[in-house]
Amino acid sequence: MHPDDHEFVHKGLSVIYKYRRSLQDRRHLLVVFSGGFGEDKRYDLNGSVVDGIRTDILWIRDRFDGDFSYYIRTHKRGELIAEAVNALIEKIRLERGLEKQHCTFLGFSKGASGALFHAIANDYPNVIAVVPRMNIGTANRRQRPQVLKQLIGEDTDQGVAELDELLPSMLANDANRARNIYVFSSPADPQYKTEIIPFIPAYERYENFNLVVTESPLVVRHRDVGSYNIPLLLATLAALGEGAVPRYGNVRNGTKVFSSSVPAPSIDAVRDRRETVSRLTSLALRDGRFYPEGLLFVKGQGTKGAEQFSRKLVLASGRRSRSYELESLTDDRLNRTFFENQFCDYSEGKFATVERGGIDLAELAPGRYTLRLELEHSGVSASVDDVSADPLDVSAAVGKHLVRLRSTGDSVVLHKGSILAGCGAGSHFKLGKVMAGGSKVHVEGQYVLPGIRTPRRATMSYYLVLAKAGTHTPVASYPLTTSRRKFSGESVGDPLGNYGFTYFGTPSNEGIPLAGAVPGEYDLFITASAGSIATSHATGLRLMVSGKGETVECSIRSIWPVPGGQRAAAWMANNRPSVARSLRRDLGRIKRRVFAAKP
Repeated sequence: MHPDDHEFVHKGLSVIYKYRRSLQDRRHLLVVFSGGFGEDKRYDLNGSVVDGIRTDILWIRDRFDGDFSYYIRTHKRGELIAEAVNALIEKIRLERGLEKQHCTFLGFSKGASGALFHAIANDYPNVIAVVPRMNIGTANRRQRPQVLKQLIGEDTDQGVAELDELLPSMLANDANRARNIYVFSSPADPQYKTEIIPFIPAYERYENFNLVVTESPLVVRHRDVGSYNIPLLLATLAALGEGAVPRYGNVRNGTKVFSSSVPAPSIDAVRDRRETVSRLTSLALRDGRFYPEGLLFVKGQGTKGAEQFSRKLVLASGRRSRSYELESLTDDRLNRTFFENQFCDYSEGKFATVERGGIDLAELAPGRYTLRLELEHSGVSASVDDVSADPLDVSAAVGKHLVRLRSTGDSVVLHKGSILAGCGAGSHFKLGKVMAGGSKVHVEGQYVLPGIRTPRRATMSYYLVLAKAGTHTPVASYPLTTSRRKFSGESVGDPLGNYGFTYFGTPSNEGIPLAGAVPGEYDLFITASAGSIATSHATGLRLMVSGKGETVECSIRSIWPVPGGQRAAAWMANNRPSVARSLRRDLGRIKRRVFAAKP
């Protein structure tokens, strides 16, 4: 359950909801019924969009035992769904000392169906229904049979007919005609002809029925109606919250129905500016590839079906550069975001790499690259060197290289270099368990970089690096996992720092399989990276790989020299193990006798 969510239990049924108390002295309750069928769908009209609404707000999630219900029923729970939802609303209403006339129900799509149902069934006077679904059974049989199964179980003509008749019969038989009902729709919504027009006569029996029909090139589908009308919805909610009930009647809004004797501003004025819209909206390093996405087009020039519209991403390093073709992604929201003077179709102004496959970083030569975008659009050529993007600082291993990616907000730089970096000054490094056997090698330990705090697991990344014996030339790298271990920041001059996730190890402590590795000797290093910062530390261990293919054998030995008696003891342990064991036993006896003889 999300941290903002609460649970209300009614007769064993759990209802998940979110609640915000009123701001200032407003005495009104807004109940939001949400549309959509995504697995992670939570609430509509949520977030900063409601900052100007001063009333209490109750958001109710439409998910019961994993099923969608339209806030009315499911096959498993029957009408208990509607009973539990009403019980929650009544609980909040009475706690806040409100009468039903002090409540407004708002719903989108299936949420609008739920808002209408509960307003009529439980006699609440104020309801706003945005593109409501009336023929619940037929629509889900055609578009979402799985949801129909959740609602009624087996798909039968009788069950579908009963769902279809539910809301229309409630409208027709409602004895309270003093309700304030606001319905929002659009001819661009395919459901307008089947879910709105046939029921207008039933709605018109109410004393204050208001129908807002949107006709705009920015509204092209079902979901666009709500987002386009957010200003009017918020105004209506604010007015109802103040007790000032709006009476709109039948309203048509949008530029398709707008008329004026004064000439409208022309799209030509926008086109003449030759303004390039360029922005990187997403940057990611994943699985050895670079995934950039963003916006690139000329404002005032349509992108959909444009005869001349090509885009490239260029990685430039001195005189060397690599260019990559970009493909269009469709996003109708760009038409609203960049609308100016007149409608222009920017829906294909978004870009990504071909088939969203990313850029193979293994094929990129080592070096420092700046990112540039190039555009040819309806006779306009543009090269954008200073590409805007959200600040970002990440890195990822690609074989024996470390790729760093950094955005400062107005430029993007990518660097590919050796995964072996210098040792960070003041760092703390300590090896723990080390094992090698068969084709696997395991290392674990702690590597702390001063000033780079690690309160979360993903803050730091660690890699086991194999380098040619006696050199700093890497040949391969393997990602390690992190776990939480207690570590005092005083050791690195930061007593207040949280360095919990600095203990590295192999995945599940099962070792890293080296089957297929080239036989030979390799020195082992640990590289730690946080963002584009990376340091490496030698382990003092040498890995010997013998055999070939799937039958390689791994062993490890120390290569760091040890002084004096430690060197002799190490030689003895490796070459005369029986003698070493005998000496350890004798030394133990001597120590015990010495301590026993002390007064």
